[in-house]
Amino acid sequence: MVNTINHSIKENLPNPAQSIQLNKNCYQNRRLFIEPGQLNKIRKNKNDPFQKLMLDNLFSRIERRMSHATYNLDNQQSLVRGSYTGFNDLALGFLITKEEKYLKKSLKIISTILNNAHKTSDDPLNGGHLLYSLSIYYNWMNEHLSKSQKNKFIKIISDYGSSLYSKTKTPMGYWAGTPLHNISQCAWASIGLAGFSFYFDIPDAKYWLSDAYHNFNLVSWLQAEDGSMIEGPSYSAYGAEMRALFYRPCLQFLNQDLYRKNHLGIGDWFMHLHKPSGDADDHIFPWSDSSKGLQFHSPVGLILSMAGHHKSEHLQSIAHWVLSKGFTNNSGIEWMDILLYDPSVKLNLKKKFKTFAYFDDLENISTRNSWQEKATAIQFKCGPFQGKKAQELFLGDPGCSHLHPDTGSLQLHSRKHELLIDPAYSAIKRTDHHNTATINGYGQLGEGTKWFKVNHALHYEHTASISHVKDTKKWSTWTGELSGVYWTEAKLDFYVRTVVYLKPDILVVMDELKSAKKSKFKIHWTTPSGANKINNKKTIFQNDDVCMRMDYLPLDRIKTEVSVTQRLYKDIRNPMRYSHCCLSNLIKSKTFKAITVISLSDKINKNFSIQNNFPQIDINDGVNKYRIQFPSNEKASVQIKI
Repeated sequence: MVNTINHSIKENLPNPAQSIQLNKNCYQNRRLFIEPGQLNKIRKNKNDPFQKLMLDNLFSRIERRMSHATYNLDNQQSLVRGSYTGFNDLALGFLITKEEKYLKKSLKIISTILNNAHKTSDDPLNGGHLLYSLSIYYNWMNEHLSKSQKNKFIKIISDYGSSLYSKTKTPMGYWAGTPLHNISQCAWASIGLAGFSFYFDIPDAKYWLSDAYHNFNLVSWLQAEDGSMIEGPSYSAYGAEMRALFYRPCLQFLNQDLYRKNHLGIGDWFMHLHKPSGDADDHIFPWSDSSKGLQFHSPVGLILSMAGHHKSEHLQSIAHWVLSKGFTNNSGIEWMDILLYDPSVKLNLKKKFKTFAYFDDLENISTRNSWQEKATAIQFKCGPFQGKKAQELFLGDPGCSHLHPDTGSLQLHSRKHELLIDPAYSAIKRTDHHNTATINGYGQLGEGTKWFKVNHALHYEHTASISHVKDTKKWSTWTGELSGVYWTEAKLDFYVRTVVYLKPDILVVMDELKSAKKSKFKIHWTTPSGANKINNKKTIFQNDDVCMRMDYLPLDRIKTEVSVTQRLYKDIRNPMRYSHCCLSNLIKSKTFKAITVISLSDKINKNFSIQNNFPQIDINDGVNKYRIQFPSNEKASVQIKI
């Protein structure tokens, strides 16, 4: 399917015929990202705690780079994107402090890079990082480069820029026509920054800049209104990083504002993706292909840009919250944070963030009982894979190869432990890796291959939704409708999942499925905790610090069975053994209706009890008594009494 915009929707439609030109008088003697007088303000603003945090991050990286006695790439067979970090940190360190040691070290690194840059592949990642890193250095440090070095810069950028630009115009890469894909955004940010820095040195650079602007204008326009981003957290952070790199020069030198208000929610999106606790390698709920941390790429630059541009205390406070955790201070682009920071925007260090968020574009719900490290946090996802906005406006694949068949899935974290998990980056996309259902062995559209089968999902009109969303101080509830995301061979007519979260430690999940033929229904749960199956009605998952109890309540007189196994998840990038729990009907049937009650405690709670008088469920945890009244029809919502 050709990727085109639905032109029946004309409101604020980006104009690809818009002329984009760089004015020499506007550009000359100015530096990318650095406003006139900004460096002096940084030097004088010593009492700003947020600036100090960012400068500490920056100079921590600088000193690590300075401690390397040598930096010689002559013996390396190839250069990768990681080879292009560090020297811009050093360059900015010199510009801020005027200390010659930083200048000398950065020039030494640049010298060996210029001699070995040809060892870099011309793909969007490695070649892209070469392009944007060298382009920024050339712009910042031009007066300190020899004529010979300048000529080398121009030759390298001309070769790599032309190669990468040509790939965006041909089917040489999947990413070329997918604007919301992180690799596409890396390619265009790199080409665009090369266009800025070499606009008056390389004849083709004006085309690079113009096309990069038009691509990012489309990206900015397609951004969901609630701030959610379609790729997994770590790849979305990469995309956010690339937007931050390109948006600011567009405002500086082209007077083009790509900071649309639909980006204001991006800060909340990344904040709510954080688990209550973790470390640099594991602090993010990893929807889709994603690492469990943001240690390699950071969204903070874009959040700071939006905070400054829209004078948002809320976003300024989120950016500080993310940075102060110390998880994203090794992304290799720390220089950008301090330059995109606007100290005139207020920072509220005591700000109380909402514990519930509903991102309706992707139909993602995030809820927790607090922002404390031992809090219980839940994530739920149940929308169209590409999000509602892209589904409506983009006829084709906007960049979804890293997605998973995970509609209706839950993730649960409590007491500093993962309890219900997404196994993260997958080598093969499989529905039964997620906390959702399969029918007759069939999973959701898009599964079965290394990359999410977007055309498969598009052809069968993958769709899902959430309704009856309600959050109170003591409980949250919502209902997901996901029958439209399964293979047609599953013959699934109806699948509704209703979730009730009784804060802080009880989760009630009701699954209702109906098929056109007698079927085997399976509800899957994956946890890293050790398991002790008591019977077909109860399982205890326990480690030293937290006990997770699962009670199973069949509701339609159909016999159920529960299997609990230690399963090797061999189709994920880093194969691991996890406990896999499967609730299913013992004999094939056309309907399946069951409730799973998940309760958390520090140790086995012997006072916990459930009384099943469906549609009324009574729960007693020894402290509180809860009564849940499930609705008798689809239009009604759950009623809860405590």
